[in-house]
Amino acid sequence: MGKYDKYKRKEPVKNPEAIFRNGNLYFKKKDFDNSILHYREFLKLVPHNVSAHNQIGICYLQNKDYERAIQEFSQIIKLDPSFYNQS
Repeated sequence: MGKYDKYKRKEPVKNPEAIFRNGNLYFKKKDFDNSILHYREFLKLVPHNVSAHNQIGICYLQNKDYERAIQEFSQIIKLDPSFYNQS
């Protein structure tokens, strides 16, 4: 065992903002499957975030998976009924 082994992290630090940004980067590249994976990972750390659910719903629309898109958008309405009324 090395001198500094006791300071090594056993698991990587989870940064929600970085995970969400990575989801956005994949979204811009039109890699919607990886984008969904990152937004889901983000939701594990920041549950009930309507923006992440919205992005996931849009990804499903882009993948023509309309049933899952509807599920995501329905989840948003349950969490924040005024979300789609905001300008």
